[in-house]
Order: sequence, then C-alpha cells, then structure tokens
Amino acid sequence: MGVDQYLWKDRVQLGLTFFENKFRDLIQWAMTSPWPFTGTYFNIAAARTKGLEFYLQAKPFPGFTARTAYTYLTYLKVTDDGGINSISIIRGQNLLRRPRQTWSFDLNYHHESLELNFHGLYVGPRIDVRYPPIGAARRVGNGGYFTADLAAYYTVVKNLGPLHRVQLMARAQNLFDKKYEEVFGFSSPRFQILGGLRLEI
Repeated sequence: MGVDQYLWKDRVQLGLTFFENKFRDLIQWAMTSPWPFTGTYFNIAAARTKGLEFYLQAKPFPGFTARTAYTYLTYLKVTDDGGINSISIIRGQNLLRRPRQTWSFDLNYHHESLELNFHGLYVGPRIDVRYPPIGAARRVGNGGYFTADLAAYYTVVKNLGPLHRVQLMARAQNLFDKKYEEVFGFSSPRFQILGGLRLEI
C-alpha cells in the first residue's frame, strides 16, 4: 500500500510504500541420520517481513535524472522453524542476511549518443552465520557497507536489423575499493573496470 506524488510539472516524483510479506514453505535442511551423517531439505519453515520504502526522483533539466530510494524493515522474523534445531532458521530470530536499512541513489545523464550513470548503494548491518573449519557454527554480525559504480555507454549503431542499438560500454565497479562481504566469510570483488559491447534488441 503506497502513495505517489508528482510535483513541479512532473519533474519531481516522490513515493512512500508500506509492505508486508508472509513466506511459507521456506527450504530448511534437516539431518535424517546421525550415522552416517546424512540429511535432506524440506519445505517447512515460515517467516514474515514488513517495512517502509521511500523514493524521490527529480529531472531538474533535460537529460539529467537523479533518484534515491530508502528501505527500512520494521519486522523480519522467523515465525515457524519447522521444529528443527538449525542455526540458519530459528523461531523468533531475524532472517539471515536481511539488513534493516538499505539506501541507494542514481545520477543519470543522457545527451545524444552518450549515457553516464553514477550509482551508490548502502547495505546496513545484518545477521549471518560463521562456519568454522572445526566446531559448531554460530551466528555473527556482518557489518554494513557502501559501494559506488560509474558507467558510460556510447551508442554507435541504432536500428540495425533486429538490434535496437549497439553500444560501447565501460564500467568501474566498487570505485572506492571497499572491502566487504555480502555473505560472511566470502569476500566480494574489489575495484575493477569492465568494458565491452552492449546489444539491445
């Protein structure tokens, strides 16, 4: 349930949305035999989330668009763990890897054949699981992070047969070389530059 508002001859848009999700039959791993150690997956768990989303978009002059969006989860609990003792899904505890807060922004500029985009993303702290080489797994906190990307596209061909356009593309990802882990214990890519062709049909 939400509301959108358009201002300044539709050059400014803003919106606020309340959402609620109820998940059931979540996949849960369970041990079926202690020796030999075997297990399988069952669709038995359930969870519930709810929160607020806000966005603001502006087009102050031709060719330029700025947009920002923010999400806050007010509730993200497991409502049913299927009666299985698991570190991943625990009744009454938070779902894994779900941050309470996320925020993003995009700055886009388009002039004739050239397109530029600057994108930023903040992901807040969340709960994860640490699996040590020896010993029992345990829940840990995984810190928040901010990354930024810069991309440029240049259209070299338009409406060529089935192709809508062909573009040269260059993208710099993780501009500030941030060290972070989307999943605890697994590092994410550091600063990198990608290039190539993008075909649109």
